[in-house]
This record gives sequence, C-alpha cells and structure tokens, in this order.
Amino acid sequence: MSFTFKPLMFRVRDWLHRTLLALPCFLLAFTASVQVFSLPLERGLLANPKSLHPHYFGGSPSAQVLKDVFEGLMVQNKNGEPVPGVASDVELAPDGTRYTFIIRKNLKWSDGSALTAEDFPRSFRALADPERRATYRWYLKVAGIKGAEQALNGDLDALAVKAFDDKVIIELDQPAPYFLGLMTFPSFLPVHKSNLKGDTSTIPVTNGPFKIHQVVPETRIELSSNPHYFRHLDTDLQRVNYQIIPSVHRQIEQFENHVLDVTAQLPALHIRELKKKHPVSVFEDQVLATASLMVSPRVTALHNVKARQALSMAIDRNALVKKIYPHSHTTPACSFVPPHTRGFDPDPANCKRLLDNPDRREQAIKLLAESGIKGSDIKLTVLSSPRYDSLDILPEICHQINSTLGTSLSSKSEEWSSYLEHISKGDYELAWFEWLADYNDATAFLIPLTESKFFGPFRDPAYLRELSLAASKQTAVARLPNYQNAEAILARELPLIPVLHPSRITLVNPDIGGFYSTNPEGWVQSWHLYRILD
Repeated sequence: MSFTFKPLMFRVRDWLHRTLLALPCFLLAFTASVQVFSLPLERGLLANPKSLHPHYFGGSPSAQVLKDVFEGLMVQNKNGEPVPGVASDVELAPDGTRYTFIIRKNLKWSDGSALTAEDFPRSFRALADPERRATYRWYLKVAGIKGAEQALNGDLDALAVKAFDDKVIIELDQPAPYFLGLMTFPSFLPVHKSNLKGDTSTIPVTNGPFKIHQVVPETRIELSSNPHYFRHLDTDLQRVNYQIIPSVHRQIEQFENHVLDVTAQLPALHIRELKKKHPVSVFEDQVLATASLMVSPRVTALHNVKARQALSMAIDRNALVKKIYPHSHTTPACSFVPPHTRGFDPDPANCKRLLDNPDRREQAIKLLAESGIKGSDIKLTVLSSPRYDSLDILPEICHQINSTLGTSLSSKSEEWSSYLEHISKGDYELAWFEWLADYNDATAFLIPLTESKFFGPFRDPAYLRELSLAASKQTAVARLPNYQNAEAILARELPLIPVLHPSRITLVNPDIGGFYSTNPEGWVQSWHLYRILD
C-alpha cells in the first residue's frame, strides 16, 4: 500500500504544480474571452429616432431599433418572410377571414411581468384610439381588420381583435394575402399597459431580445440583453449600441476607424471604390423602395396635370443612375411599385415612354406648352434630408428639368426630424421622398397613398375603385390587373413622380458574423449577429 501511495501522491503534487503554473495563462485567456464576448455591437443610425414607442415611431431609424427590442405576433426571417414570433403557431380559417394566433407560454416583459394574449387586443385598441393620435393608426384599415373604421372613429370595442386564454383571434372584412407580413410592422407590436398612457418619450418596457438600457438624445441608444426574452440563450451578444451619425461620409469614416461595426443602410454611392477598399465588408440590398418627387397641392403652377407630366418626362432616369449610382443595383423607376415586388409587374408601355423614348425631351417641352404655363414661372425648392443622398442626386435632377423646361428648381436639405415635420404638414413645394415597403406586396405602396399624411392623401375615385376590386380577389395573379390599372392612374395624375428604385449598402466589420442581405425590406435584427473569435 505504501508502494502505490507515494507515486500517487507524487502524481497529484505534480498535477497541482503544473496546473498552478498554467493558471495565470488560463485566467488571462479566459478574461480575454470574456472581454471579447462583452464587447458591445456598435451599429449606426442616420437619424435620431422620432420615438421608440411602437405607436409613435416614424421612419426607418425608429423601426430598426424597435425590431431589436420588441417582438410581435409574427417576425421576419432572414428572407423577410413572416414567421411565428410571440405566437408559436397561427391558424387560418378556410374562408381566409379569421386568424387565430397561439401565444407561447410563460412569456414575460423586460420588467419581469407576464405577457399574455390580452396584451394584443389592448395594444390594438390603443393604436386605434383617436385621442392618442398614433402615427400609423390607419394601418388597421390596411390590414382589413373588421371594425377598424368604427374603432378609428372612437368605438374601440368594434375592433375584431379578441383574446381567449392563450389565443389572439383577429377577424378581417375580407381575405388579405399580405396580412401575416403586415403583422411584422412595428405599429402592431404589443405595448406594455404602463406605456399606453402618459409620456411617450419615456423608455418603454419591451419584450424582444434586447431592452433599452439608456438613451442619450441625438447621440446614442444603448441596448442590453433582455434576460426575460424566451429565446434569451440563442445569442451571445449582450449589448448593442446604436450611434446616431447623420452624415453618410462620417459613418464610413467611423467604420474605417473601427468605431462602428455595422453602418446604417447607406446610399449606394461610390460602391465600386468601397468594394475595392473593403472587399468583404460591403453588403448591397435591392430594397423594396421608391424615391420620388412629391408634389405639394399648395403649388398652384403644378395643379395642371400636364405641367406635372412635363416635369416627369424631363427627367432622364437612366442617365441619373449611370452618373450617380454606377456599379450599383439602383434602377430607374417607371412605376411607384418596384418591379421586384411580389406579384407585380409594371406596365411595359409606360416604362418604354419614360425609360426608352428618344423623343422624351421634346414630349416634355410639348406637355408644358400644352399646360399653358411658362417654364420661367415654375420656381420651386425641392426639400430633402441628408439621409436621402440629396446632395448628390437632387442637383442633377434639378439641372435636367431646368435645362429641358426652362424652370428654376433648386434643392434644400434639412435634418431628419425637421424634414419629417414639414412633410407631414404638407409644408413644402416639391419633396424628395423615399417610401420603403412595410411588407412585400403592391398594396404596401398603393394603399398608403390614400391614407398617409405624407402623401396628401391621394383620393382619386377611379384609383380607390381599383384598390377595392383588387382587395376582393384572393390571389396575386387575380389582383395584378387592378394594380396595373392603379399604376396607370398614378402615371397619368402624378401626385408624385417616381424616379428611382434605390439600393442600399451596409459596411460590416469582418469580425461580425451572421449579417445577411436577403431581406427585401433591408432589416437585419441584431440578435442574429455575433463576434467571430480567432
């Protein structure tokens, strides 16, 4: 026994000695690993979010943050398709007018309180409440929810959104093939009952992968992992910092200085040079968006439809893309609905008239002459914001129109919040405006024209009739002729002048994994991302 004991003691002593010698190296490596994992993800925003409340947000900067800190009945996968979120499953009635969402068990808000099915009817009714003036309350009608019109006028109980045990049941007036996609829109997120009254500028209680840790106005928004999120362990990312940097060039500079891991979506300017300089860091998206010149109804000279048509015909869209966005996926627009929208094809005749017409300039001059308005009498300012690359594109658009028609168009850029305020009040002459689809369907472009304060709205009877006829049909194939007819009315009346379908680029640190450019709306949720360790 003594013979075996001494060697055993020696082996134990030797093992302890070697372990203690190695311990500092182990601790150093462990500490380094912890530090790497604890590094926040630094993302860029091009503007200060209007609000971080789902009912009062406006624009993509707000939406990007909301998609990180909230989760609705449905969420988007990496291809932009709706998949169950807070709901574990969804059942559709045979007639297509009733959706039953099965809510996951034991869900919690970021403050630890229980999230239940009843939170959704409560939130939807608050969205409808006319006294609360939610930004996108009219989306309840876009969704086709039964009783939406009455609810928007104050009868909140008429809204057909009910909770029964662990189910949320939503009834529609008629089938809407895009309904599940629309349920990923931030206005349909659940709102904690403590955030349904009072000051909407306070940091809200959330229910998504991250919670809002701190907001430094005009500077940064700090997020931290939400320990109560039901998929909490699916990501190693513990913190996300959104840095508010309004300048496109400054975002690129901060990326190159390793201050940003992921930039905001930027205009596809100088993409060739950026790809040469950062060959593995440039991601380009052909997003579902249209950049247009919006025409204010306050401008008397443009009440004449032929004057508006002349402005549109004077724009050489192909030359714009070739000069300003070479080597990118940006395309000239001959319709408001982008051609890559699911179930939509633009009218070939109108595309030929605008994009492949050797007599385009002469026809523009003729249209203005027929309007009876002199070009020299059209002296207008085009309002824009730096995030819409207006310093690059607008001078060229103004030059094209001025040189063709003898007009005096100039451009003016304002910071994002001021720009949005002017647009929402109709306080502009012309505006360079980019509409990004909220779901992948032609109605995401066509219906907002009739409802949103950003667009007037446009209430042409023939246009409304085509949208109503399309809504009565259950398939995209059956709806297409009505969408094309609606686009033909837009091309004739021109409440706005579609110019480009822009692409967007994002610069991503090669040490960041999980980034994707497959969502046609361009969203990338932070919980998919991670740091790559050597």
